[in-house]
Amino acid sequence: MKLFFVGVSSLVADQFFELYEDHPLASEIELSLWDDENGAGRSLMINGHSTLVRPVEQAPFTEASIVILAQPDVSADLLERASSGATLIDLYSNLSPESFQLAVAGRDCLESGEWYQLAEPVLVAVYKFCHAIEAKVEPLRMHIAATLPASVHDRKGAEALARETAALLNGREATEQFLDATLAFNALAQPFVLDDNEESGLERRIADGADELFEDAEVTVSTVQVPMFHGTSVMLMLETQADQAVPELVALIDRDNALRFSHSPNASTQSMIGQTECLVSRLRVDARVDQTIQTTLMFDENRFGRASALLELLGTLVTKH
Repeated sequence: MKLFFVGVSSLVADQFFELYEDHPLASEIELSLWDDENGAGRSLMINGHSTLVRPVEQAPFTEASIVILAQPDVSADLLERASSGATLIDLYSNLSPESFQLAVAGRDCLESGEWYQLAEPVLVAVYKFCHAIEAKVEPLRMHIAATLPASVHDRKGAEALARETAALLNGREATEQFLDATLAFNALAQPFVLDDNEESGLERRIADGADELFEDAEVTVSTVQVPMFHGTSVMLMLETQADQAVPELVALIDRDNALRFSHSPNASTQSMIGQTECLVSRLRVDARVDQTIQTTLMFDENRFGRASALLELLGTLVTKH
């Protein structure tokens, strides 16, 4: 199968190619790399082969079986060209809501020729956790509060945080701001533009996805930007149909290869950088609210939330051919 990977300069591309190295899918896929004029012209070593990154303006999308859109803010012209009959997988939010199906690793099997948007990493983590404990827990209400690293804005965000941090540490004003406020040494309550309902696009995508995944649960979502390069945390509160026993839930979590439970008081996002698992910590029964559990989920935004999830989904598509 011919796979066109568009957006080789993105952070998720780095993580995907590392996981793709020596992966069983590599023998089933003919990989073609594409990027804008700034990223094209170089070669990448992938599975022992030097692969040229070509200008995406020249991409013959009609030859592709699968197209991966791995960069934010894809132009309307590129979207039109890329949608030429191939299976389209958008890793960000380039597609209009009415045109795609939500793709959640561990739940969905992809179909040839369809358009998919990869679930937001926060939603992937919440789904994996809830799926692991579903034998005991049926959520009635859930609140998802996420702290977002600079990498949620892809490479531009991480590079902006590095510039601003360096400037401030050297006693200079951080004049080159990526957002309307400084990312470095700062937390931002509103890292994205809000709609008429005071909700950001990211919060809306997480909430809409959760509504689809957990049809009987009431869902609320909030996010805040924190001065970290990588590593996302989700503070998850679930109101359940019955009282829960933490040891029973831990036993279920330990059976899931996508999750890792930790009793350690030192559980951190830093320990999950470069990992394909989600760390589950501070799992507890809320002593103040009946039939409510809380936990903190920690993971690598691009490694666990996008690259690993993409590989898992691609496996469901390639095996059908």
